[in-house]
Amino acid sequence: MAGKRGNGEGTVRQRKPGLWEGRYTYHDATGKLQRRSVYGATQKEATEKLRAALRAIDQGDTPIIDRQTVAQFLAGWLANNARPAVRPKTYDSYAQVIRLYIAPTIGELRLARLQPQHVQAMLNGMR
Repeated sequence: MAGKRGNGEGTVRQRKPGLWEGRYTYHDATGKLQRRSVYGATQKEATEKLRAALRAIDQGDTPIIDRQTVAQFLAGWLANNARPAVRPKTYDSYAQVIRLYIAPTIGELRLARLQPQHVQAMLNGMR
């Protein structure tokens, strides 16, 4: 008999015949607790995808949330990555660039849908 999984290890269950779901939770860039799922045709496939997702989180990669905008991502990046790593004037400079140039042009785009041409159009508009 398999033992119970510990906290932070996720769960794997069968949803309907032929579909397995692996669920896990993590804290996003803003510190909010998020729940995500991965799916597979077999229990083994769902377990492998779950392990890969948990490994990515352990390495510092946060999954891209479908509804997360560029502005939301950058706000979390500023608070959690830039603030502790750079000097205050550098932080202020980053925040100003985001507020004045990035957020008004591509801030409302969903991060998952951001393409190189969006960034290039923003840079061309800044010239």
